[in-house]
Amino acid sequence: MADQERMTKALVDETTQIQEELQKEVKDILSELRKEKGYNYILNYAPGSGVLMVNDALDITAEVLSRLNQEKSDKKQ
Repeated sequence: MADQERMTKALVDETTQIQEELQKEVKDILSELRKEKGYNYILNYAPGSGVLMVNDALDITAEVLSRLNQEKSDKKQ
C-alpha cells in the first residue's frame, strides 16, 4: 500500500510540474503575440468560458500551437 501511495504521489507531482511548465510556456507565447500584434485582450473560447461567439479570423490557436511546437523542437536540438 505504501508503495502504491508513494508512486501515486510521484505521478501527481510530475503531472502538476508538467502542467505548470506548459502553462508558463503558453503564457509567454501569448504575451509575445499580444505585444507583436497589439492585442488588448486574448480570450479563451471554450464551452462554459463565457465567450459566446468569436470571429474565426481572430483565432490565434494555430499560431500559438506552431510557436509552442517550434519551441519544443528548438529545445530538442
